[in-house]
Amino acid sequence: MNKLKKMALRVIAESLSEEEIVGLREMFKEKDKVDKDIMLDKMSQIEAMLTSTIRR
Repeated sequence: MNKLKKMALRVIAESLSEEEIVGLREMFKEKDKVDKDIMLDKMSQIEAMLTSTIRR
């Protein structure tokens, strides 16, 4: 990330209220949970595909 982007993000972050920060934190936690669920689902699909290929 370039320096200008980092500085802009810092200015934005410093201007947020405590409630906004908590809200963003929760939003990121939920997104991370969804991403993990999607990844586990994809890994299960790949495992099933590999298992069926090996059995042939």
